[in-house]
Amino acid sequence: MTTLADIRTAIVSKIETVPNVGKVYSYQRFAKNEKDFKALYMSNNRILGWNVSRSGKREQSPYMGRTIITNVWDIRGFMSLDDADETELLFDNSIEEICDAFRNDISLGGVVQTVILDDGTAALQLTESNHVLFCGVLCHTATLKLNTIHYL
Repeated sequence: MTTLADIRTAIVSKIETVPNVGKVYSYQRFAKNEKDFKALYMSNNRILGWNVSRSGKREQSPYMGRTIITNVWDIRGFMSLDDADETELLFDNSIEEICDAFRNDISLGGVVQTVILDDGTAALQLTESNHVLFCGVLCHTATLKLNTIHYL
């Protein structure tokens, strides 16, 4: 039987297959001070990382003895902004590579039934792309939404 931990691990593992994606965490990281928090997301001398959080769950029982579980996941990324390095383009490319990884494996290695909803909404959806001060550093940020479906 698929567990929530199995799904979370599969999502993190899938993101980690993307080259130069930075650090990937299975939950939102926090620290008592800004220096320690920043260190959590430092990769190759810049802030670069992602975290995965479950933001919703829906259960359906359309048939006797079968429950369909749809979990909603928020995948949030950060990359420190550097105009000379054209980091907006680098960050956008990373987002697309992450989306490609999920599109090419809709069962997350067999852990879930699918990441495609009944209405045809597929794999990852970019729901926000913006800039934010993160640990006192101007960063690109993006939120990707993922729905996973499995049966009990």
